[in-house]
Amino acid sequence: MKKLILMATMAIVALTASAQDDLVKQAKKPLAKGNYEEAINILTPALTSDATVNKDAAYQLLSDIYFKQNQDLQSVVFNPMPMPERTLQDTLNWATSYIKAMEAAMECDKYDVLPDAKGKVKIQYRKANADRFLNRANLIQAGQFLLNAQMNEEARDAWKLYIDCPEATMFEGKEMPAADYDGQINYFVALLSYQIDDHANAVKYAKKAMAYEDQQKDASEILVYSGKANMKTAADSLDYLNLVKEMHQQFPTDTRYFQELQAYYTQPGREAALEAWVNEEMGINPNNVDIWFLKGWMFMRDEKYDDGVEAFKKAVEIDPTHVGSVFNAGVCLFNKARILQDQYADKNTGDISFENLEKVKAVVLEAKPWMEKARELDPTRSTCNWALTLSQIYYFLKDDAGVAEMDAIMGN
Repeated sequence: MKKLILMATMAIVALTASAQDDLVKQAKKPLAKGNYEEAINILTPALTSDATVNKDAAYQLLSDIYFKQNQDLQSVVFNPMPMPERTLQDTLNWATSYIKAMEAAMECDKYDVLPDAKGKVKIQYRKANADRFLNRANLIQAGQFLLNAQMNEEARDAWKLYIDCPEATMFEGKEMPAADYDGQINYFVALLSYQIDDHANAVKYAKKAMAYEDQQKDASEILVYSGKANMKTAADSLDYLNLVKEMHQQFPTDTRYFQELQAYYTQPGREAALEAWVNEEMGINPNNVDIWFLKGWMFMRDEKYDDGVEAFKKAVEIDPTHVGSVFNAGVCLFNKARILQDQYADKNTGDISFENLEKVKAVVLEAKPWMEKARELDPTRSTCNWALTLSQIYYFLKDDAGVAEMDAIMGN
């Protein structure tokens, strides 16, 4: 009895499989009449059912349906003569049918290479499909149509398929020639990925675009900012850091990468790494005014004011208009004077000898021209608030007119 039940169960499974595979035959009838939607509706259960034995045949037919639809629209969409019946939907259907035809062919290839019930592999569809889609230029046009219709993600996917398809097994052994605009396509895939916050793909295709000299500058920007947005773990942060370093090395005159590295290293807790990076940068480009400014800032942060002044002086030698270095040199000297005053002052009375006061005054006088130069370079105080420190300098030097002028500037 059990044997009969088992045989009946097997028969049901076989019947189901046969029914699913029979849908492939049924779908060919509306296809022959150009009823593409009906053909796809009939075929779809065979594509999704595990009972379908010949999935390769099912996906091949799906590819044929979409390809025939695409070919029927070809003369409508690309007819050079005005055609009142031509619509935007025709254009979009042409684009999407070609993409779906190619995707179905690639899916067919996955099943085409599987062994049959006897363990033998008989590849039936690969050559015809590879020949049919070897000229992938239609994907570029499809992407352009979709982009024009503001279907940006769909356009991105069309161009992504253009870039990726040469790696598909369907084209194994086929040489797919590169086109002059491959760099642009990689860049646009990266850009559109960035715009929809798909930062992993933005980074991936920006790296590919970097291989093309005319795309390097724009692609590197996407590469860095997508990498930054994609930081979620410590490993991501390290990848981002290495990426920016690589871009900085490749484009040393582009200040964006230096600024990104500076922002990374000046975060709290990275003091040792910052110092190592600054020293590394100085070895690479000792005439970089920004690195001397940063070195001076490090000294100033650690209250090593003499060293800070020397670093800022070096920055000013490179760029006499670098207002931040001019201002900070003055700040270092004035802070040094205040420390000296505290050291010389009597611990009980606060009094200071005339001789020591003159030593302090000499340092304040050294700070004054730096701060006045900062005022000259930045009269609106958009970069640094020189008025406060200059007021303190004038106060120490008993320059009442100078103090009054600074008070007026600061609105006191």
